[in-house]
Amino acid sequence: MVKENTIKKGYKQTEIGIIPEDWEVKTSVDLCIKIQDGTHFSPKLGGNDYLYITSKNIGHGYLDISNAERIDTSQHRKIYARCDVKNGDMLLTKDGANTGNAAINYLREEFSLLSSVAFLRFSYKHYDSRFFLQFILSNIGLLRIKELMSGNAITRLTLEKIKGFYFPVPPTLSEQTAIAEVLSDTDALIENLENQIAKKKAIKQGTMQQLLTGQKRLPGFGKKQGYKQTEIGVIPEDWDCLKITEVIIPSRGSIKIGPFGSALKKEYLIDNGFKVYGQENIYRKDMSIGDRFITSAYFRELKSCEIVSGDFLISMMGTVGQCMLVPERIAPGIMDSHLLRIKFDTSKINPYFITHLFETKIISNQIKQLSVGGIMEGLSSKIIKSIFIPVPRTKSEQTAIATVLSDMDSEIEVLEQKCAKYKQIKQGMMHQLLTGKIRLVNK
Repeated sequence: MVKENTIKKGYKQTEIGIIPEDWEVKTSVDLCIKIQDGTHFSPKLGGNDYLYITSKNIGHGYLDISNAERIDTSQHRKIYARCDVKNGDMLLTKDGANTGNAAINYLREEFSLLSSVAFLRFSYKHYDSRFFLQFILSNIGLLRIKELMSGNAITRLTLEKIKGFYFPVPPTLSEQTAIAEVLSDTDALIENLENQIAKKKAIKQGTMQQLLTGQKRLPGFGKKQGYKQTEIGVIPEDWDCLKITEVIIPSRGSIKIGPFGSALKKEYLIDNGFKVYGQENIYRKDMSIGDRFITSAYFRELKSCEIVSGDFLISMMGTVGQCMLVPERIAPGIMDSHLLRIKFDTSKINPYFITHLFETKIISNQIKQLSVGGIMEGLSSKIIKSIFIPVPRTKSEQTAIATVLSDMDSEIEVLEQKCAKYKQIKQGMMHQLLTGKIRLVNK
């Protein structure tokens, strides 16, 4: 709690923090003319009559009906008689992993709602539902939702807790709307960037499929060359279909899995020393994260599992097949048992070429087929050694292909960084605007 003498003039301390003196704190039940959740029985799915919306359709600020089911008219009528969601209502997920996700209903058609979602119908003459949506999606709102869920064995918000949820309330509808529109404009900018990223990723996937199988040749390569059938499909005649083992350094340990879990028990870990790298580094493409370390003596004992610049790493469990090329200037350390290391012979293959190749179905389909039961539950060195890859015979063509794809990655990365920056800026704006620290409308 902030002491009274530290509160800026014109502001006051409330249940949700410091807000302007002319703002109020009200609960959902004070602001809404109806709060209700969906049906508590599961209707029979099928038919083409009415959409059936569940928590999976409520995102963080958006409604996604692309995978929504439908139900017949008779079932819908029974549900809608109690839960009559209308255009402009706020939808709030109250059960499950997505609890706290919220969106404004933009649909003008009737639909049925499952009990995992509640709707809040604000008194539109006095309150702009978009303002209150932004508050729920803010860090302050999300923290409040977590507090309301604490102590529950199941991740859940009850209707009673939703009705008692506190909101800051600017005194006029015009101020609420001004704040909502500024934040909505920022959302639109972020959405535009996300769409650009998705589009560029889709283009890159198509380009990879064409370039990495030789369906499309870059200028200066493959003139008047035909095609041939191989173990992995049709590739150019002047390419080779090789096993991974044919392009690695011919020495023991070129394909190596990290030490058994028992070799890295918790009691062997220390606060600082030689780093232990894991799958989290691969997933985030960031070798700086992680807080597991071992002593220099233990590092020497596990030297065969050391990771150095230029090594190729693959995740063995979880999201199988994620990979990365180890960058320069990493902290000395070893891999854990969930990583597999490959040392490629760079005189035979461009390491960036193979990195892009591992992002395609050329590799993932083989892993799936070679895995026990055809399910990608985990990798093994045996599976990796059995994988075939299409390889241009000249390093210059490999490098040219890798350069094109890496340039596309760079463009995507720039957009992702820009998008992350705007999201960070928006969180700051939300904190300032939704608590009245910055006013958009004169009092």
